[in-house]
Amino acid sequence: MIDSRMGPGMTQARVLKVLIASPGDLQEERELLVRTLGEWNALNAAEYSIVLLPVLWESHAFPELTLDGDPQGAINAQLAGHCDILIGMFWGRAGTPTGRYDSGTIEEIETFVDAGKPVMLYFSKALAQLRGISTTQLAKVERLRKQMQKRGLVFDFETLPEFREKVMRHLTHYARSQKVAESVSLINDPRVEKLRWDALPDEAKADLYKRFTALEPRHHLPLGLAAAPSVQARLQAHNPIRLDVLQGLLTAFGLDSSAVSLPTDNAGLLAVQDLDKPLARQIFEAAESGYSPVQAEAVGGLYDYLAAPDRGASSSDEEDCDVVLVPGARRGHAYRVDIALGIAQRSGAAIILSGSHPVYDVDQPLAIGEAEAMAYYLESKTLDRSIRVYRENRALTSSETLFHALPDLVRLAFEKGRALQVIVVTSPYHMRRMMHLWDHVYADRSHVVRQVTGLRSTSQYDRNVFFGPAFGSDARRYGIGIYVQELLKLYGGRVTGEF
Repeated sequence: MIDSRMGPGMTQARVLKVLIASPGDLQEERELLVRTLGEWNALNAAEYSIVLLPVLWESHAFPELTLDGDPQGAINAQLAGHCDILIGMFWGRAGTPTGRYDSGTIEEIETFVDAGKPVMLYFSKALAQLRGISTTQLAKVERLRKQMQKRGLVFDFETLPEFREKVMRHLTHYARSQKVAESVSLINDPRVEKLRWDALPDEAKADLYKRFTALEPRHHLPLGLAAAPSVQARLQAHNPIRLDVLQGLLTAFGLDSSAVSLPTDNAGLLAVQDLDKPLARQIFEAAESGYSPVQAEAVGGLYDYLAAPDRGASSSDEEDCDVVLVPGARRGHAYRVDIALGIAQRSGAAIILSGSHPVYDVDQPLAIGEAEAMAYYLESKTLDRSIRVYRENRALTSSETLFHALPDLVRLAFEKGRALQVIVVTSPYHMRRMMHLWDHVYADRSHVVRQVTGLRSTSQYDRNVFFGPAFGSDARRYGIGIYVQELLKLYGGRVTGEF
């Protein structure tokens, strides 16, 4: 952590030491990496509470003679063992053998891998100035590249600007994953005492619910690896998602849509996900100043697609409903619960409230999750104890919502002696992805659920987020960001094989 004696308004941050590892033919790239890490810190350190400190042998190692004449061993002891991340680069040389490995750089990489530390590896494909380089060294580099590709993800670059852009992007993905992982780890830390919700006194519940509703929601694109092309193609053929909606939106707002395709690879997935903030920013600016006709049509198409009117519940569906499933939310959960309660009162349906402790941006997790918060709100709305309410408080994602709801659905189907009719109540932007997930998870469970339809909760994040003239700028920016991320999650889920 940076200085525990920080003053008001200052933020704690972890310092991560980044070892820059390469043979000697990449001096310009090494210098660029130092500048790039400084630039990343200036742009991202406050958001992710991480500061990246570059470490190079030429600036951080000190003179040391060893009994066995092992300079690489000295570098390992002085630097590699004390660093947190390694960024490795190769071009025309593999490096000088150490006696243990083909080069010092390779030994540093293997030291990190053995220690379970992250390694980001890049290979330069620049063709200039390769004359005079040993063909033996080039063959070693190519052999190393193929070996590393079998063990994980590696990336190529041809120019310095391309290298800088990729490193900036990959470091942001890494920082994002660390923030989510640390928050989830804190939530599940057995050392953190979590009181049983049902045992809390009423005043404690009221205080926790108030704190829960005051939390700012956080949304992010999940990290994932591309599934095999055959898997992507099979899923797309069985239950296709509309790539033209995303492609048309990008084109309408002047962004490159060429990477949007199925099947694709990891690089293609990252390229599309990196359009998240630029696309949201372009839509927001146009919403504030006025859309062109093409932009208005593209944005309307985005809303109509994600809101999934083709999967909407009819009035007869509501009357025949057996179960109302309500996925968790920080904002908007009251809208969802109100709709679920109305359906249950008219049809006698059971209600499943789903959601674990979300990723809080607080020092300690609250002893209340999304399911408990929705149950607390429901109890404040009705005293009718004939309504069967189930709390599913393990799910952290939409997929987990469906998997963890299965035991309750099976139990209810067994009691009724038939498959169930289910209505999912969720936000407009979430509906299409939830329906695709449902079709995937319950494809072979028609004996449990015979039909699922959706009802969109009436919240501020409906079509008005794009077209409402009186919408506040901050709320509009946030709402547009959610819609863009949901569309990219839909695409990403198909690429990774999640659904």
